[in-house]
Amino acid sequence: MRRSRLKLRIARQLQYIVTEPFKKFMQANSLGGNLLLVALVIGMVWANSSFAEQYYALWEGSYLGVFLDGFVLKKSLHHWLNDGLMAIFFFLIGLEIKRELLVGELSVWRKALFPVAAAAGGMIMPAVLFAALQVGSPETVRGWAIPTATDIAFALGVLSLLGKRVPVTMKIFLTALAIVDDIGAILLIGLFYSPAPAWGWLGAGAGIFAFMLYLNRSGVRNVSSYLGLAVLLWGAILFFFFHATLAGVLAAFAIPVHTRISRAKAAEKGDALTRKLQTLVSSEKKVLADPVYHDVLAQIAKLYRDAGTPLQRLEHALHPAVAYAILPLFALANGGVTIQPELLGSVTEPLSLGIIAGLSLGKPVGIVGVCWLLEKLGVAERPNGMSWRQMWSAGCFAGIGFTMAIFIANLAFVEVRFLESAKLAILLASLISTFLGVGLLLGCGRALKNKDLLENQV
Repeated sequence: MRRSRLKLRIARQLQYIVTEPFKKFMQANSLGGNLLLVALVIGMVWANSSFAEQYYALWEGSYLGVFLDGFVLKKSLHHWLNDGLMAIFFFLIGLEIKRELLVGELSVWRKALFPVAAAAGGMIMPAVLFAALQVGSPETVRGWAIPTATDIAFALGVLSLLGKRVPVTMKIFLTALAIVDDIGAILLIGLFYSPAPAWGWLGAGAGIFAFMLYLNRSGVRNVSSYLGLAVLLWGAILFFFFHATLAGVLAAFAIPVHTRISRAKAAEKGDALTRKLQTLVSSEKKVLADPVYHDVLAQIAKLYRDAGTPLQRLEHALHPAVAYAILPLFALANGGVTIQPELLGSVTEPLSLGIIAGLSLGKPVGIVGVCWLLEKLGVAERPNGMSWRQMWSAGCFAGIGFTMAIFIANLAFVEVRFLESAKLAILLASLISTFLGVGLLLGCGRALKNKDLLENQV
């Protein structure tokens, strides 16, 4: 009896080691979305308080730099956040994209077709709506890519507040769609929002990236080696004048996905370690004073590292930092819009109308329209259990474009008045999209409940 209890306890501990990172993945996205909202509110209140001067002085007036023998790299705190820390965010996005392409929703063409096509429709339609509303306003057309982006952290944060009302299939679909959306946004940033290149630095960056791929092919799994090279790659791309955050995506694709030992070997070592733990049951030593016990636990931890992939370890390690620190800091630094009468008046101008229409209307129409067409043609089918009403709700949640949309706005506009108007429009559009998505989802829940009642009465 005692031995079986020990086996059960060990099995639970090993299960915890394996499954806990995946639980943290979902929790990081959900809680991170809520933190993002809190940071946004703080930034808005701060920028519109009597301490507004201090707010702008902190982000725009504080400078950090690197000075080495005539080499100078000096940027504002705001610039370091957007070009430096956000590179870590893009690195995480790259890891998620690579995982999805290899083993996730995007690994099988039949499964990937639906979210890929939906994401394409959800990017094209907002861009078309935005451009159509900029007739007569050529100075704002450059912002056409702003309403194409989806903020998955914010969206999942909202969904987490709704609990069990949200179907699992809807979460999976929205996550896959957002990942494809991120791929599109990254391409748009690289192609349309980067200044003239410095080709010498391009060669240096290409060499560093090639070396990272060589290490991967050679079986090197030391994560610190790749991270060090990723920093050099970031610097090269920064001086290439290609947007530096894209270094994160490139570096992510060089991270190894192979394990050090096979599943069979891992199972064999796991059984051996389990037997070792069983022999320690009768030990009278306290845990703190039992070095053998701690040695076995250390071997179990090493087994987990060897049996897992560097990509997964990095992904799970970075999620808390990105969700709980980097994205909230981004929201705090970029969400502080000073609400003035003239700014409120800009809501009716083409730029603001284009962003609001693109995110809150173009996103759901583009996504649902493409999905409907695919199903009618028999090319693909909706995820199991998803109604059209839930599909419309997912399309509305995809219109929450806070982080990436503001990021693109910072690249599109130098003029303060355009940038401030764009930020306010993004906030309003994200708020509208949230209310529409929640309303449709709750209405869907009530509809299903009424249907069940009618069926029971019959």
